[in-house]
Parts: sequence; C-alpha cells; structure tokens
Amino acid sequence: MVFKSTIGKTLEVNPRTLKFPALIHICLFLGVFLAGIFPGPARAQEGEQPSVSEPSASESSFASGSESVRLGGFFSSRLNLQTYFDNPQENIAEFRNGFFLKGDFDPRPNLHWTLSGRFSYKVFSTREGNFSYYLRPELFEAYASLSLGKLDLKLGQQVAHWGRADLSPTDNLNPVDLRDFIFNEPEFMKVPILMARAKYFFEDFNAEGIYIPFYEPVRMPPLGDNWFIMTPRMIDDYRKKFPEQTISGIQDTLIQFNNTDYPEFSPQNGEAGLRVSSSRAGFDFSLDYLFTWQDIFLPHFNPDFIQYARENMARTGQNAEEILLDLTPQELLFYSPLYHLGTNRTHILGADFSTNFHDFGIRAEAAFQEKISLLNEDFSITRKPFLQFSAGIDRLFNGRHYFNFQVMESLILNWGDKTINPVNGDPINIYIMKRSTPSLVFLGRTSFGEEEQYQPELRASYNPTFGDYLINVLMNYSWNDALTLTGGVVFLSGPPKSIFGNYAQNDSAYLGFRYSF
Repeated sequence: MVFKSTIGKTLEVNPRTLKFPALIHICLFLGVFLAGIFPGPARAQEGEQPSVSEPSASESSFASGSESVRLGGFFSSRLNLQTYFDNPQENIAEFRNGFFLKGDFDPRPNLHWTLSGRFSYKVFSTREGNFSYYLRPELFEAYASLSLGKLDLKLGQQVAHWGRADLSPTDNLNPVDLRDFIFNEPEFMKVPILMARAKYFFEDFNAEGIYIPFYEPVRMPPLGDNWFIMTPRMIDDYRKKFPEQTISGIQDTLIQFNNTDYPEFSPQNGEAGLRVSSSRAGFDFSLDYLFTWQDIFLPHFNPDFIQYARENMARTGQNAEEILLDLTPQELLFYSPLYHLGTNRTHILGADFSTNFHDFGIRAEAAFQEKISLLNEDFSITRKPFLQFSAGIDRLFNGRHYFNFQVMESLILNWGDKTINPVNGDPINIYIMKRSTPSLVFLGRTSFGEEEQYQPELRASYNPTFGDYLINVLMNYSWNDALTLTGGVVFLSGPPKSIFGNYAQNDSAYLGFRYSF
C-alpha cells in the first residue's frame, strides 16, 4: 500500500506486491502446524552449529521456558541535495527516512520464525518549490525455519544468496531493488520473495534446493524520480521538442511501463534451483543450476513500427536512435502501443570459490546463461548465450585499514553485426550491452580516533568500455554503539548512453544518521 500526496509528483509501487500478505499468512500457518507435528528438538550432530542464531548485542531478548523472542532494528534518515540541476522536473532535495523492525521467535529448539517489516517516508522538492511525498509500509521477511538433524527447511518470504563475491553473477534468486538506486541500504538491495528452501548436510558437502512458486520483477524507480531510466533532463528535452506533450502523455506513449507482459502469477511460471557446495584443502566452492527468468525486460516493438524502421533505415540511413527521437506524438499514437515490455525463460549454470592466501581473501565466480534477449538494429528481438565472471581480492591491514577490489566481465557470445551498435560505438540505451562489458569496483575504508570512531570510506565503480564511473566519498562517525552519523558526496559521469553517464546530473551531497537497537 502506498499513501501519496496530490501535490507535485507521485510515486507508485508495483501492485503485484500486494498479493503477498495472503501467501505469508499461509506460510506462518504452516509454521504453527509444523510446531505441533514436531514436539521435540532434533538431536544436533557432533560439531554441528545450531541453525538458530543467537541474539546480538543490539537486540532486545527475553525468554520463557523453551521459548525466546528477540527484537531488533534501526531507524535511518538522510537528506540528499543535488549539486547540479538545470530543469524544473528534477528533485533538487530528497529527505529519505526509513524504519526497520525484525523479530525472531524460537518456540522450540529446532523451530525458528522470523518476521520483519520496513516503513519508508520520503519527501521530494523540485527547483520550482513543488513538494511531493509518499509513505510506504512493507512486509519484508516472514518465514519459518525447521532443523531436522542434517536437514534444514525454510518456508516463507525471504532473501537467499548464492555466490561469494560482491559482484556476484550467480546471486540470481531474489530480484534487485533499484528504487533508491545508490542510496539503498545494503539490507534492502534484494526483494524478499516467497520461496521454499531445503538444505542437506552430508559430511563435507551441502546440497540446497530452492523452489520459487511465483515470478517477481526487479523493482524500478517510477516516472518522475531522479533515478528513473528516462531522467528528468531527458523528459524535459522531449517536452521542449514537443511542447504539447504532457508528462502523463509521455508515460502513456513513449514510456509504456504500464504495458508490461509479466509472467502470469501462477506456479507454472515458478523458478527452481539446486546448489552443491563443499570445503576442501582451504577452498570453499560450489556449483549451482537455476531455471529462472531474465531479469531485464526488453521492449518488444509493434511489428508495423519495425517495418517502418526498416524502410527508414534503407531510405535515409538513419540509425535506431535517430528514428526513435524523430517520432512525433502523432506517430507514437499511430503505432500505439509502440512496444510492450517482456522477458524470457533462461537456464543459468554457475560456479564459485573462495580461499585465503596469506592475509588476502580471494573470491571468484562464473555464470553461463543459455540465452538473453537483445535488440536488433531494426528493433526486433534476438536471443544469445551470455557469460559473466568475476574475481575479487580483499585484505584488512592492522585491524583498521581495509580494501576490496572486484572486477566483473559480461560477455555476449555469438555476437553478430545486427545487434544495435551505432557507428559511435554506444548503445541506444542502457538496456543494450556491448559484446564485452567489464566493470571495476573498489572499496577502501580506514578508522582513526581514540576509539576509532571516525571511519572514512572511498567507493568507486568504473566501466572501461564506456568510460563511465561513480565515486562516493563519505565519512562515518560512530557516536556510540547504536548511533552512526554519515556525510558524503556522490559524483557520476560518462557518455550520455552509459549507465552512470545517464545520471551524470545527479551528483549530490548528503547527511544522515542511523540508530540501531
């Protein structure tokens, strides 16, 4: 549910998410049912760690007999101010607030329940002084865990991670939440979804099976947000070219996200996977397989428009980008719907390993997708095999100085000349990849002060193919064990059609705090 103002811009939440509370009630009922079926604890194997976590220092905890309840969470607040703006559609100030509460309940030694929720309150202000806001309460995780000796079961709405690297090609179980883009907190980078997990421990090997009954899409920023795929600057440029167009008109014609062909909300469109992992001779490694959906939705254009584009290319020599930009509102209406957004099934095979070499941590991953969808130069869709692999190294020096360096390569196999790739070498939009796209990510952090309460950080990401980058410099100050103050700046730059270059005018400075309990 979303509560929103009628002033200025409003933000929407995907209505598909509203179906989940009923499913969660079913899961919690099953948890109660399992508690009655299994009245006694499973006998722990020698040397085996219990599956139920102990309460942390920041959690409230109380117990009665064999039952215990732990509560914890945090409140965060952040004020972002844009350092550059040149159009009235842009949010120049954003006040983001969040509250997160998590409860853990252990009715029996082998049974564990988790229930958590988050509440977001955000206010936005444009250059012209228009304000908009929204309130968003959300159920986060809600699942039951049952330990039966060598078998662990989890059922409910949850987040599951595969892989070991920070840039992880194999971590494809939960959709990504991009609604706050770079300002999203680490706990909320993935969207919890309904799934059933079974993990079996056998000597040095673990086998995990996962079933996800319903498809859930990636969460994207809505129209009007600074991090929307079509930025306020791009929308303003289009309106200057066609002043008769309104924002709602652009949404209905050019940006047709409402015309999205989601997989039907049915178990037949579910996802399933299997992962086997082990530890040998100082190496942790795993192999996995996932039957899933491609995360990114691509526009499937109107066949009549595809024919029009082919004729224009042959007659005038225009490329795809020029044809799109030259479309008038009348032509958009004539070919309406210009496109629908759709996705396809895919198979993913993955592998990863991690180890330590002296004082260095080393991690690597690789994932092969049977096929991903790409746009051809005539706006038709083609499907090609896709390979991603990453490697990373990190080290902690003297208990105070930490660095982490990651590299990931994305490679489209069987690359052909017909895939959109204009003369200047740039794709027409950030949906389209070049044949080879490397990414470099660096994190450096240190601490100083009598109690090491000052913690400066440098985070940077760079794409050598397009030359776009993001730099985030921040300072954390630990007031005490619960309260942390943060201030920083974010710089983005690159060619207009690169990922960070698309948001180059979103440079900002911010102040915030986080109070944990």
